Amino acid sequence: QSGETFDTKTSQEYAKISGAQTAAIVNVMGSAISMMVDNVIMQGSGPEICVVSTKAALAQTFIMLRVALELGMMKGCLTQDVYQKHQEDLELFPELVQQILNEQSGFVRNIARDTSHVEHWLFLGCDIYYPVAMESALKMKEVTYQHAEGMPAGFLKHGTLSMVEKALHSLFFVPPMGQKVLHDRTLIAMEQVKARGGTVIGIIFQGDERALAACDQVVELPEMNLLCAPLAQMIMAQMFAYYAALDLGRNIDKPRNLAKSVTVG
Repeated sequence: QSGETFDTKTSQEYAKISGAQTAAIVNVMGSAISMMVDNVIMQGSGPEICVVSTKAALAQTFIMLRVALELGMMKGCLTQDVYQKHQEDLELFPELVQQILNEQSGFVRNIARDTSHVEHWLFLGCDIYYPVAMESALKMKEVTYQHAEGMPAGFLKHGTLSMVEKALHSLFFVPPMGQKVLHDRTLIAMEQVKARGGTVIGIIFQGDERALAACDQVVELPEMNLLCAPLAQMIMAQMFAYYAALDLGRNIDKPRNLAKSVTVG
């Protein structure tokens, strides 16, 4: 979000030398990367004081979603009606965020307090929910100093199932039931962990009885646009890491050994 990170600037320089057209989503106006690229989108999130990126990470993901919708419309992959419906739902997303924070923060806090002592975590999701799992595991590591690994839910059976026991907690990002293929794949992985005595926490959507039955603890979100679902789950995972770190007495705004922008190679 700073536009000053060394690795990102180096990648940008390499792209320019190779003759590529470049663009950037940046939060800081006048930053190095904003001046280097051919096209820039200023995300306008406001200053992010905390070393750990939360609102900037969410805003950049949201902007990429908007870009994808525009490209889908330009290429004829979306009808006008579908495009318009998605745009309307995205415009309402800030209100939805406020709603789920008001309704779910207490549940998230209680689960985080109950499990803050857990030293090893798996964060799991399928398809588009996999990067949500990775981002959420990173937040957990950054602010709690505990081991957390993000991976595709389907990878469990390729070796990681051998680690499953009650002390290893698995947090699953369960898609809405409208995404049937992804939902079923995620539920299979959850049930595999549950059958082997593992502890399962799920961020699910209301009305999902099968997911509810597979979880030891659960955060239930209201129904929403499928494009908004992973973003809402990301926010819940950020809150989970925050409350766990708070219970552990960590310095949440300034975790040890970290800097806001990495300016050396």
